[in-house]
Amino acid sequence: MKSIESQKQLCLEYLNKRLKEEDKWYLVSAEWFKTWLSYIGLKKELTITACEPSSQPPGKISNKSILQKDPDTDYFFLKEGLIEEADYFTVPQELWQCLTENYSVESEEDVAERLVINDSHEGATELKIEVKLLRIKVEYKNESKVFHLSRLFKFAKLKSLLKISPEKPVRFFFKENCRQQLIDTSKSPCLSSSGAAMDDTIVVDDEVPAAPGLTTRSSMRNQEASGGRHSAYKPGLCGLSNLGNTCFMNTSLQAMSNVPFLTDFFRKGLYKSEINLDNPLGCRGQLAEAYADLINEIWSGKNGYTVPRSFKFNLSRFAPQFTGFQQQDSQELLAFLLDGLHEDLNRIKKKPYVEMGSHVGKSDEEFAEESWQDHKKRNDSIIVDIFHGLLKSTLNCLICNEISVKFDPFCYLSVPLPSKKEMLIQLVLVPLDQSKPLVKFKCPVLKSGNIQDLCTSLETMIEKEGFHLPRSHMIVAEVYSNKIFKIFDSNDNVSTIKERDEIYV
Repeated sequence: MKSIESQKQLCLEYLNKRLKEEDKWYLVSAEWFKTWLSYIGLKKELTITACEPSSQPPGKISNKSILQKDPDTDYFFLKEGLIEEADYFTVPQELWQCLTENYSVESEEDVAERLVINDSHEGATELKIEVKLLRIKVEYKNESKVFHLSRLFKFAKLKSLLKISPEKPVRFFFKENCRQQLIDTSKSPCLSSSGAAMDDTIVVDDEVPAAPGLTTRSSMRNQEASGGRHSAYKPGLCGLSNLGNTCFMNTSLQAMSNVPFLTDFFRKGLYKSEINLDNPLGCRGQLAEAYADLINEIWSGKNGYTVPRSFKFNLSRFAPQFTGFQQQDSQELLAFLLDGLHEDLNRIKKKPYVEMGSHVGKSDEEFAEESWQDHKKRNDSIIVDIFHGLLKSTLNCLICNEISVKFDPFCYLSVPLPSKKEMLIQLVLVPLDQSKPLVKFKCPVLKSGNIQDLCTSLETMIEKEGFHLPRSHMIVAEVYSNKIFKIFDSNDNVSTIKERDEIYV
C-alpha cells in the first residue's frame, strides 16, 4: 500500500489532469471519495485544499449508491438526477489504479469506466467525459437487443454487433410507435448526428434498398398504418411528437408553421436562392434547410404527426442551450429561431456602416421611413418582411426641454397577460356557539384588498344563507400544525395569504 503522503501527491497531480481523447476515466461515489480525501488530509470545496487528516480509512470502493443495473443487460449505468462533485467524482486511470491497489473494489459491479470523447461541431474540439451512454434498443429479424452506446458510435459498427457481413447493404430506421423514420447515414453517420436519444429504438433492415423514385419499405409501412389513404390527412394538420419534454419547441414550431407567407416561402423553395452562406452571424444555411424540411413534412398531407428529430439536432448544434430533451423557455426558442432564420436568409451579403439619423426638421412619417430604410441596409430577409417593425420612443429632457425621437426596430414584443383582479380565499367559519358546525366558505376579494374586505365578503355570503354575522365580530387567523400561527389585523393585505394557507374565522 502506498503511503498517505504518496496518495496525496497522486491526487494533487492527477485529479485536475487535462482531458485527452479516448483516455479512460472512472466514476467514484462522492461519499467514498470525500472519505478518502479526508483520510489523506485533503478536502474538496471549490478547489482541493489541505486539512487535518482523518483517522478513519475509507474501506473498499463502493459505487452502489450511484450505479443502477439495466434489467435487460449486465451494464451498470449512472442513476438519474445525480450531479458531478455532489453525488460522484470522475478520476483518471492513473489515480483509479492507485485507489484500487490500495483499497480494492467491493465487486466488479463497482467499476464504472468511461471514455473521453471529442463531441465537436463544425470542427471545434469539445472534449468531455461521457459519463452517460445512450441506451438503444436495436431490432433485427424479429429479435431485439439492448445496447449502451457512445453518442459517437457509428451506425456501420452496428453490423458487427449484430454479426451482419460488412458487405451486406442495410438501412436503419428510428421506430416511433407504429411508424418508422429512415436514417440518412450518409449525412448522419453516428448516433449523435442523427439526433438519437436515450431509450430510442432503431430497426435494422438488411433488404436491398429501393432504387430512387420507388416506394421504400418505410413509406409502405406508413401507408399501411394509415390505411393507405394519405388523403385522410390535411396539409398543415400534423402533430409534432415530443422528444422528451420538447413541447416548448413544438408549440413555437406550430405557431411558425401557421404563418402563411413564411410557410409558402419555404414550401415553394424560394428560400434556396436567398441562403447566405458567408454570414458569420448565421448558421451557414443549415438552420434554414432543417426548418424547410420540417415545414415540407408538416404540410405534405401524408402524416398525422411527425418527429422533428433532425430539426432538433440542427437547432442544438447552433444553440447549445437547447441541447438535451428537458423543458426550456418557448419564447427564448422562438426568438433564436427567428433570428437564426433571418441571418441565414439575409439578402445583405456585406453589411455597410450606417450612421444614426436625426428627427430634427422631419415629420414622424418621414423619420420612420428613413429609420426603416437604414435598418434594411443591414437587415433584409423574409423574416424582416414579415416580422420586423419599428417602435417609437420619445425622450424629453427636463433641463433643456429638448425632445429626442427614435424609431427602433423590433422582431417581437412582450405583452402582459391580463390577470384577474379578484382572488378566492378558502376559509373555515368557527361559530362562537360550539354546538354549531364549522362551515367552509370561498370568499371573493380584490387582490389589493385587506382583511376587513375579506370579512365584508364573508358577511355578505352569510347573509345570503339567511343569517347575520357582522364583520366587527370576526377574528381572522392562520392555523398551522393545528395551532394558531397568526392573527391578522384588519388592515393586513390579503395578498399575503397563500393558496395552501389554512384560514379560520
